[in-house]
Amino acid sequence: MDVISCLDWIPRKFCNSDFFEDYIHSNFSDKPLVHNEQFFNIRTTDENLLLEDQEDINARKLDESDRVIIAGITKEYFSSLVVYLYDVDTCGLEPNHTIQLSNFPLCSELVTIPELPPLLAVGTFEPEISLYNLKLINQLNPTLSLYDNTINDNVSVLSLSFSTANKLVGGYSDNALRVWDLTHSSIVFTSIHHTKHVQVVLWNPEDDDIILTGSFDQKASLNGYNLGNDIECAIWSSNHTSIFGLENGEVMEYDWKSGKELWRLKLHKKSCSDIKLYTINEERRLITCGLDSKAKVYNIITQEPTLIMEKNLKTGPIFASSISPDDEGLLSFGGRNLVIWDLNTL
Repeated sequence: MDVISCLDWIPRKFCNSDFFEDYIHSNFSDKPLVHNEQFFNIRTTDENLLLEDQEDINARKLDESDRVIIAGITKEYFSSLVVYLYDVDTCGLEPNHTIQLSNFPLCSELVTIPELPPLLAVGTFEPEISLYNLKLINQLNPTLSLYDNTINDNVSVLSLSFSTANKLVGGYSDNALRVWDLTHSSIVFTSIHHTKHVQVVLWNPEDDDIILTGSFDQKASLNGYNLGNDIECAIWSSNHTSIFGLENGEVMEYDWKSGKELWRLKLHKKSCSDIKLYTINEERRLITCGLDSKAKVYNIITQEPTLIMEKNLKTGPIFASSISPDDEGLLSFGGRNLVIWDLNTL
């Protein structure tokens, strides 16, 4: 069975017409031939092999209406990142190319560093975090790998969050939170304040010194508040409030300043696997999805969320969701298939 476990939209500002490059044709060797060379050099056979087919060049060009979605997919025998193109004019969705992975992708995070192409950080059942250059087609290895030999080989990376200060925080299955400095590819901070896997890590949207964590020990931490169920997902709803999705299908909001729950509701019959928050027509909307295959839209202007619409996406358990940064109300969900939902059709 196919499983989509993580999703990311690439902002349109990065994706000009010639965004994608072929790694092989961009990186062939120009070194001179070696006398008595035992293995043939491609230039000794046919210079035309160095030239990329015009058909392939045209296939990777992006139109103004194209949006790029990266899905972490595991099939029966292998895992990969599949790069999809979605045409907002025709609602057409098609895979463009794939990046092979060595293990099941558990989480992913877009990394944008000034003057560098966008990268995608991927966490798997291995302790290494791999970062892939999203411009490159036919790449065989990650652009950068973050690994520290003090981490046991049986440790998994469960969650990732990027800070504009070039820091990447990871939540690990050994109950640890680790902050990586991407400039030096080194760990600059480690904390073990949970007693079980760290499922959620999130930088505060306004303060790079604050990290929200959520764990299978049922605690969310800035100050160790116990939510009563394993935490599956979380978002910042303001700089001092957070919304959590729990294993039992409940969703709740917590105010860190007052130390109080603002509301708690049972929104899914099974685990709430992902939640997102966005604004449309100056009104805030809460999007939830779960292992019950349902996606739901709530208005959160009032004290408690009020349901606007729900859909059974009929794609099996939903593990991930993502919002287009360029198109108001355009969402993607990952279960057995990639599903696009345009909320402007409500």
